Amino acid sequence: MNNKLLTIPLIILLIFLAMWFTVAHLLKRQFIYALDNIQNDNMRFKYKDVSIGGFPSKFIIRINEPLVTNINRNNTRDMAFGTIDAHIDLTFRVLKIITDNKIAVATSNMQGEQEETYDIYSEKPFAFIVKLAQPLFTIKPSFAELQKQMTYAQAEVDRIQFLVDGKEYSAINDPVFKISKCNAEAEENCSAFYQISGLYAVREKMLSTEKAVNKLSFDVETKVGILPGLDESGKRFQLSLQKFNFSLNDESAMEMCGAVNFTRGRSAEGEIHLSAQNYPVFIDVLLPSNVIRSKAFFKKVMRHAAEAEQRSAGASTEYNTIKDAKFSINFSDNGVTIGSVEMNKLILDNVEH
Repeated sequence: MNNKLLTIPLIILLIFLAMWFTVAHLLKRQFIYALDNIQNDNMRFKYKDVSIGGFPSKFIIRINEPLVTNINRNNTRDMAFGTIDAHIDLTFRVLKIITDNKIAVATSNMQGEQEETYDIYSEKPFAFIVKLAQPLFTIKPSFAELQKQMTYAQAEVDRIQFLVDGKEYSAINDPVFKISKCNAEAEENCSAFYQISGLYAVREKMLSTEKAVNKLSFDVETKVGILPGLDESGKRFQLSLQKFNFSLNDESAMEMCGAVNFTRGRSAEGEIHLSAQNYPVFIDVLLPSNVIRSKAFFKKVMRHAAEAEQRSAGASTEYNTIKDAKFSINFSDNGVTIGSVEMNKLILDNVEH
């Protein structure tokens, strides 16, 4: 009788061991397959090897010495990690991705010459929580399919520092980064919700800007939804800015909210409401020189729109002294209208002032 009582738990233990190691082998194989097929024209992913552990309460897949290379038209950016660990609980629906507390970044031109190097650093390891709609082992082993099944993602980090030669160049305090799928029953036509916020500071002047960013606070909440009424050839989605707030160096602030619909093969439609205080500071500090057009061009567009709105309200502010602005940006088949100024009819001279 005693032998039978000992045999039953032993059999259960052996079954659990067999199941754990079988699932571990399958998960490791899935991860390796997904990693080896992540390459595309814009990204390469290399690593030394993959191991698995975590017995008996979870699965931990460790990627050793991963190197992520982002490729664009002008340069490449390498991000080197020591390890990346994926902690998977026994429900197979929750993943916790943990990396080292330092990521080495190197940028090179297309001739292979190194342009800059810096480290992304945190006192604690970087961690990301990911929740899935289906168990991981039922999902096709590809990152595209993983993204489809993701219902929630959140970064867990207290402070991010950017180090050059071991010295802090800039930092983000109290960062928040969340992505969540919307509740289809509660929020019609909503597919995903994004939130990002934090307090950013740079000790030196930013590249191609005129002033240092001593304090940039940002709080952004957006919602992306797929809109009905069109066939697959004309996919239509809506970008909704729930909150888009920035303040800079305690000198300037900008707020935006609204929604814009985008349809393949058609003009964008919608309206964004903008309010800005001392907007020239924003343009001078945050906008790199000669990106698409000059800084003077963007200042002039803002002044034209602000002046038109103030005239319609009966104000008599001088054109060249306008530093605050409050107007709407409308998107339609007729083009973009900023305030009451139609961009396709606005004539801007070439004098930069």
